[in-house]
Amino acid sequence: MKRQILLICFFLISTIIDARQVEQYTIFELELKGPSAGNPFTDVQLSAEFRLMNRSLFCEGFYDGNGIYRIRFMPDQTGEWTYSIRSNIPQLDSKKGSIICTNPSADNHGPVKVRNTFDLIARIAAFRNVWWSMANEYDNIWNKETYLLKENEFYLYYYGNSQQAMARVMLPKQNKFRLEIIDAWNMTITPVGGEFTGMTEIPLPGLPYLAVRAIAINGNK
Repeated sequence: MKRQILLICFFLISTIIDARQVEQYTIFELELKGPSAGNPFTDVQLSAEFRLMNRSLFCEGFYDGNGIYRIRFMPDQTGEWTYSIRSNIPQLDSKKGSIICTNPSADNHGPVKVRNTFDLIARIAAFRNVWWSMANEYDNIWNKETYLLKENEFYLYYYGNSQQAMARVMLPKQNKFRLEIIDAWNMTITPVGGEFTGMTEIPLPGLPYLAVRAIAINGNK
């Protein structure tokens, strides 16, 4: 009887994961140990359901090598999120836990959202026109109040899987900017020292799925 009670307690402890705190709009990552035999990339099914009040979001997990599985989730609302894991592997299945999502910090701008769709399209078109034009054409396009950003607003340049070694960004001369290199695959943000404006070139590490974020440090309040 005592042995059965101990086994039940061990099962409950192994399937319930303690609550952790995570900032809104940042990545919460679950790391799970599982089988490495066969082909885990295709043979193992792994997902998690995250719930907050009446909301329910599903995230697919993935195999990351060496018997490690990961599930990543970005909470977009503060509060206590609970989650439960589903898998065709008993070792991974039925684990439960919760996270406490706290308010974002001052430098946490959240995800990129489309605002003023046609204006965004016009700006993208201007980026292309600027780079392909001569210097005087650059001045004609960018030196307008249309492209003056408010402080902490930003432009985002995404390079996909091109693995570029150099980023060439065109920045309105009305603003000064600080730059960040975003590695979307490894989920890192690396600040670039200095202040920038106008046509700017910065070195990149030559990896796929990189982006450069240019954040205005002066402008309209």
